[in-house]
Amino acid sequence: GSMSPLTFLDHLDGAAMSAALARIAGWQFALICAVYGLSVIADTLGWRATFAPGARPSWRRLFVAKCAGDAVNGVTALGVLGGEATKAWLLRREVPYTTSVTSLLVTKTSLVLAQALLLALGIGLAWGSGAGNATLLGAMAVLLLVEVVGIGGFLLVQLTGLLGRTGRLLAWVGAGKLATAGQLEAALRGFYGRDWRSFVL
Repeated sequence: GSMSPLTFLDHLDGAAMSAALARIAGWQFALICAVYGLSVIADTLGWRATFAPGARPSWRRLFVAKCAGDAVNGVTALGVLGGEATKAWLLRREVPYTTSVTSLLVTKTSLVLAQALLLALGIGLAWGSGAGNATLLGAMAVLLLVEVVGIGGFLLVQLTGLLGRTGRLLAWVGAGKLATAGQLEAALRGFYGRDWRSFVL
């Protein structure tokens, strides 16, 4: 069954969270906030780079949208989809949905790719230093393989027309909008072909 956000929040244990926070020293809490704050700033700058230079929303608007989307992801049962939809909805007055959804797809792709590169680096360091046992390194290698296959499939869908064909199929059965899928596909191909430096950034 589905769980409403309020029901989900009711299941959070406030006493357990308070007890966990009480064990953290003030300087540790400040350090956690500073590191997370820098991460959010860097993520927002990376997201902003996925928009065309003349059509970039303000950094402040993107920062607010990112924080709101992350909050939705954190406290509801909607998963990542709810947060990403929230971000696109908050930007609707500044950029069309096709542009914001394209930027979010590109950002998510670059994030997963960066995680895969970090995991590969971790495997290399663990193997080279002898810090990890065979079971741990094997599990990390399997996870890396899954991430690489996932990233490859995600990029394949974005670049080879599968998104447009899926949109045509959905339109044929009356469950989707062909123009939206086609526009999104064109925007993604245009970005990767024209703005690949922004993707790397």
